[in-house]
Amino acid sequence: MKRSRFTEHQIIKILKEAEAGVPVTDLCRQYGFSRSSFYKWKEAYSTPAYLFQPSKLHLRVGSSV
Repeated sequence: MKRSRFTEHQIIKILKEAEAGVPVTDLCRQYGFSRSSFYKWKEAYSTPAYLFQPSKLHLRVGSSV
């Protein structure tokens, strides 16, 4: 399986920028990924199953564990 170019922290940062109102096409150009990747990330990282995993708690709270 191919390793991702982006870490989870980077992906979450990109998703937060999109939520703040930055157009997806601008984010794609700036960071160098496709729109389909963005929507796959959005689906994967915004599901309740991901948000409530104990190992991902530090990502939501903002602490650096």
